[in-house]
Amino acid sequence: DKFKNSIGGLLSFNNFLSTSVNLNVSVQFAIRAAENSKVNAVLCQMTIDPKKSSVPFAYLKENSSYKYENEILFTMHTILCMMDVQHIQDQYWLVNLNLTSGNDQTLKILTDRFRK
Repeated sequence: DKFKNSIGGLLSFNNFLSTSVNLNVSVQFAIRAAENSKVNAVLCQMTIDPKKSSVPFAYLKENSSYKYENEILFTMHTILCMMDVQHIQDQYWLVNLNLTSGNDQTLKILTDRFRK
């Protein structure tokens, strides 16, 4: 329910964020997480428009020790907008996220509140 109530809200990471364009890699991480019955595995599907984003990120395929992961690494303090949440089965959830742009209205309102 917390996920569903967060649709339209912002999600922030205060560390580097490692992702993969390879769905099989992501699913394997989720399966390992779900081995703990107290944990819900969350797969994040991200939409990234490099023309709109002001967030630095890098596609590391050729520069990674694990080339099969097709890793994209995002900088610290990456902020994403939660667009949709789906309960897939049992402990598995799918969250659709959009990378925010520098002129995202929700982010601007939040930033203005912090400054006051």
